Amino acid sequence: MKNVKSYNNKMCKILSIEATGKISSVCVYDLKIKKVLGEINLDVGYTHSETLLIIINDLLNVLRININKINYIACSQGPGSFTGIKIGVATAKALAHALNIKIIAVNTLDSMTQNIVQENCFISPVIDSRRGEVFGAIYEYQEKEIFRISDFLNTKLDQIINIACEISKNNNNKKKIFVCGDGVASNISLVLNLKNKNKNIFFDARDNRKSVNILNLAINYLKKDINIYTYDSFLPFYLRKHEAEL
Repeated sequence: MKNVKSYNNKMCKILSIEATGKISSVCVYDLKIKKVLGEINLDVGYTHSETLLIIINDLLNVLRININKINYIACSQGPGSFTGIKIGVATAKALAHALNIKIIAVNTLDSMTQNIVQENCFISPVIDSRRGEVFGAIYEYQEKEIFRISDFLNTKLDQIINIACEISKNNNNKKKIFVCGDGVASNISLVLNLKNKNKNIFFDARDNRKSVNILNLAINYLKKDINIYTYDSFLPFYLRKHEAEL
């Protein structure tokens, strides 16, 4: 295999891709000036095979950036929609192979904590995994940093909330619990019931899977030189077997 281009923060652009949900999302970041140059979020359902490459091309054309000027690809690797993950990962791998660059892998649940501004709280991003279950994890926000404090989970929403409540109880209930993602919307009756019972739990049903959230973590990983892969070593993260396999 050819030698992969090395990192140069004086001249480095990152293309970020998120396709694990209904939104096809891409953005470009310039490390030299520390700025998002452009972003496209297309919410038209699970049509990534028809839209993802088109919006990447459109964004680069609008920004007048030749694709050969992209130095890294940041990609959401899952969990989420099996088809969406496959399309996003396959697109990232194909581009990385063609451009001879590396991929920065970002876990989707990790990325969903990036636009939460609630301080002194526990955060639980949840993704609808169908069959009455969600993909989720529990994170703690402390001193302007977010740390995952649970395993990645595939279970019912109330089970994840129970775990978060137990952790909060061990901390004398001093911290709020913030649950976010489309896993909230798919369990709305449970959510309404819990809101009435526990005033310490807050919910946001919006799907916040966006390429800029992937980008935020990717920049941090790049600085630490972690989670960086060649096209042939980058793998999706499914958390659960596909229904056909089950």
